[in-house]
Amino acid sequence: MANKGKKGKNSCNTVKVHGKRILEYKGAMEEYGKVSRALGDKRVMIVTVDGQEVIAHIPGKFKKKVWVGINSVVIASRREFQNDKMDIIHVYENDEVKKLVKAGELPDSFLQSGV
Repeated sequence: MANKGKKGKNSCNTVKVHGKRILEYKGAMEEYGKVSRALGDKRVMIVTVDGQEVIAHIPGKFKKKVWVGINSVVIASRREFQNDKMDIIHVYENDEVKKLVKAGELPDSFLQSGV
């Protein structure tokens, strides 16, 4: 008897788009940063463009979708109620970091090793 209409374990309902992402720039109350180390509990230490080290929180919507590792370049938003903490909004890929450096948004030191 055939399984009509049922999907097997290997079938996938998600559609993967193989296109280029839109390059996002920082906005008001946002800064570029580079992840320097992982602290655990969805927290990382980032170094901003001006050299300041700040604790940043990785949101739950990134879980299993976006990998935030050491040397990842991110956009982080300052919290209005806690000036010493930030929230990560966007994570850049290697080719996007090159475009930002070329556009003058980021310093050359933000280029990852081996890129």
